Amino acid sequence: MSSVLFLIALFLVVGLINPSFLNSSNVSACFNTSVVYTLVAVGMAFTLFIGEIDVSVGANLGIVATVVGSMLRDGAPVPTAILVGILIGAAIGLINGWGVAIMHAPSLIYTLGVCGILRGLMYLYTNGAWVENLPKDFKDFSAVTAVGDLTVYYCAAVVLTIVIWILTTKTRHGRYFIAVGDNANGAQLVGIPATRVKVIAYVICGVLSAVAGIIFTSRIGFVTADSGDGYEMKAIAACVLGGISLVGGVGSVIVAAVGAARLHGLLVQLRQRHHRHHPHRDRRRGRTHPAQKRCQELPRAPARPGLS
Repeated sequence: MSSVLFLIALFLVVGLINPSFLNSSNVSACFNTSVVYTLVAVGMAFTLFIGEIDVSVGANLGIVATVVGSMLRDGAPVPTAILVGILIGAAIGLINGWGVAIMHAPSLIYTLGVCGILRGLMYLYTNGAWVENLPKDFKDFSAVTAVGDLTVYYCAAVVLTIVIWILTTKTRHGRYFIAVGDNANGAQLVGIPATRVKVIAYVICGVLSAVAGIIFTSRIGFVTADSGDGYEMKAIAACVLGGISLVGGVGSVIVAAVGAARLHGLLVQLRQRHHRHHPHRDRRRGRTHPAQKRCQELPRAPARPGLS
C-alpha cells in the first residue's frame, strides 16, 4: 500500500512541477510504456524472493525478441512464434535454475555468464543486423486499448500480476518462495523442497522475461542486436524501489510492478526535462538544431589571397 501511495504522490508532485503532465493521455501513456519493465520486474522479483538474482533477463528478453521477430518476418504464424519464444525463455530459466540451485554456483556470476552467452548468440543469429519488416497487424496490436487509454498489453500485465500475487500470498505452495528466501535450510527441514522452488523461480523469471520480449517486439516494431541491454538493472531497481529485499524473504509482486511504474515515470520526467533544457540533443536524432542551421546559412568569408 505504501508503494501505491508513493506512486500517487509522485504523479502529484510531477503534476505540480509540470501541470500539463496530469492528464489522462499522459498518465496512460506512462503506464502503457512501462509494461515491459513491469513484466521483467515481476519475473526478477521471484529470484529476489529466494535470495538470489538473475542478471540475464535483459539478454533473455533480447534473444526471444530476436527469434520471435525473425520468425514473424519470415511468415510464421503468430501463435507459433509466441510459443517458441516462451519455450526459449523457460529453457533459459531452467538453465539458470540448474546452475544456481543444483550446481550451487553464485547466482550473480552464473547468470552474468549466461547473459554474455545469450548476447553472443544474438549476434550470431542476426549477424549484427536489425530484425525488421514485421507483420503490420502484430505491430498495430500494441496500440489496441482495453480500458480507457490503457492498452491490452498493460491491462493483461496488471491482471497477470494480480493473479500471481494471489497465488504467492494466498496459497501454501506460493508462499514457499518467501520461505526459502527467508531461511532455505529451515524451509528444507520443515519439508519445503528448496531446490525445486529455486528452479521454479528461475523458470518463472525466464518465462516472464520472454513474454516481455514478445511485447517489446510488438511495441517497437523492430529488434536491434542490443535489444534488452540494461533491462536487468532497471528490473532490480524497480524491485528495490517497491520494497523487495535483495537478501530474500521480503516483498511481493505487486510492489515490483508498482516499482516499475515508479521508475519508468521518473525516467520519463527526467528525459523530458533534459530535452527541454538541452535542445541541442536533437542533433543526435538526425535533426539540425535551429542555431546550427542559422550558422550553416551564414555566407562564408572569401578566401584570402596567398593562403591555401
